[in-house]
Amino acid sequence: VQGHVVAAVRPMLFSPEAGRVTTHVRAGDKVMKGDVVARVESPELLSQFKQEQATLRQLETELSRQGIESRMEELSQKEAVTLARMELVAAKRELRRAEVAHETNAIALQDYEKAIDDMNRAAAIFNHQEEESTLKFERLKLELDILDYAMNRQRLLVSELSRKIAELEIISPVDGVVGNLEVDQKSIVSRYQPILSVVDMSVYEVEARVPENYADELALGMKVDISFSGQTFKGELAAISPEVENGQVRCRIRFTQGKPENLRQNQRVTSRIFLDSRDDVLMVARGPFLQSGANGFVYVVDDGVAVKTSLRTGQTSVGKVEILSGLTEGQEIIISSSDVFESHDRILLVNQ
Repeated sequence: VQGHVVAAVRPMLFSPEAGRVTTHVRAGDKVMKGDVVARVESPELLSQFKQEQATLRQLETELSRQGIESRMEELSQKEAVTLARMELVAAKRELRRAEVAHETNAIALQDYEKAIDDMNRAAAIFNHQEEESTLKFERLKLELDILDYAMNRQRLLVSELSRKIAELEIISPVDGVVGNLEVDQKSIVSRYQPILSVVDMSVYEVEARVPENYADELALGMKVDISFSGQTFKGELAAISPEVENGQVRCRIRFTQGKPENLRQNQRVTSRIFLDSRDDVLMVARGPFLQSGANGFVYVVDDGVAVKTSLRTGQTSVGKVEILSGLTEGQEIIISSSDVFESHDRILLVNQ
C-alpha cells in the first residue's frame, strides 16, 4: 500500500480562558518543551483573582480576631467557674461551723437552715457555671472551625484561580516546530478555542490506506516493511480506523527498528503489510485464471498443449497464489482467463 509520513505527536494548543491572545512564535519556528508560545490576556480573571485574594485576607483577619475573642471568653469563663468554686467552698465551710454551733445550741435553727440553703445555692451555681462554661467552650471551638473551613475553601479557590492565571501563558508540551497558527495576532478568543499546533519532528509514523476487502484481515501489531529511498525499515500496525472512506481503511504504521533520516511531513513511502507469512510454499503468480478456475482447475502447458488439470489453492496475496495440490515445481501454467477455452480438456497452442 502507499502511504505518507505524518508526525505521531502534534498537539493542538487551546486557549484556557476567553480574552485577547498574543502569539510569540510564527509558523515554522522551532520551539523547546516549556517555551512560552502564546499568552492570553484575561482582565476578568485577574479581577476575580484579586477579589478572592482580598476575601481570603479578610477571612484570615476574622479568624485571628475570633481566636483572640475565644481566648478572652475562655479566661472569663474560667474566672467565673473559679469564683463559683470559691463561693461553694466558703458555703461548705460556713455550713460546718453552723452544724457545730447548732449541736451546742449556739445558733438558732433558722440560722442553721440558712447555712444549708446557702451551701445548696453555691453548689447549684457552681454546677450551672461549670456546664455553661463547657457549652461556651464548644460553641467557641465550633465558630473557629467554621471560620477555618471557610478560609480553607477560600484558599483553595484562590489557588485554583492562581493556576488558571499561570495557564494563561501557553507553553509548548514537546520539542518541535510550530505548525499552523489558528488565530490572528491580538485577536479575541473564546475559551477552548484552538490557538496553534506544535509538531514533534522526532516521532514519525506512516499513514496508509488499505483496500476495504483486506480490512477484516488487519490486526494491531502486524509486521510491516516500509520502503524509503531504496531502503527497507521494519514497522508494525499501530492503529486501524473503524470506518471505511472511499473503499479504503486508514491505518497508522509505527517504526519499530529506527526510522529513516531526513523524513519530512507528508512524504510518500511504500509499505507492505504481512497478513500472513509462510515458508516453503509452492506458489504461482496471481492472475484472472483464479476467477475462471473457481471450479478447481488450471491449464498446464506441456509441449505446446494446454492440459486441463485439477487444482486446489490456498492463501492468496496481492501478487501470489499458494498451490496446495495439482501442480509441481517447474510446471508452466496459463494464468490468464481460460474462458476462451470453453472448458475443453486439451487445447493446442499456436504462435507461442
